[in-house]
Amino acid sequence: FKPGGAWREAYATCDVYDPVADSWTSVAQPFPTAAYGCAVVALGEDIYVVGGARSGTQSHMKNLQKLDVASGAWSQLPQMTHTRYQPSAAAMDAIIYVAHGDCGGGCSAPNPE
Repeated sequence: FKPGGAWREAYATCDVYDPVADSWTSVAQPFPTAAYGCAVVALGEDIYVVGGARSGTQSHMKNLQKLDVASGAWSQLPQMTHTRYQPSAAAMDAIIYVAHGDCGGGCSAPNPE
């Protein structure tokens, strides 16, 4: 699973790798907010894209976006408390944990969410 873009190039695309077929395909529906520098975490049957930045403006984001893998539909979830570019994220016991990341202006987001 590879969402978004890379270094200052935000995309609203998401590619999925199938190891059995050894091939990549694109999720039909683009995700709600194009971004790069996001964290990605799987929880249950869904994929979550956390934080990141918009291209051009390098505006750091608080976004939490969910991909329903079965339907291929994205949804925007409540925003995080802090903006986070290149955060770390993990899921455990049905909870997503997000830590660190750049909050803009060179500072580091101090509080885990």
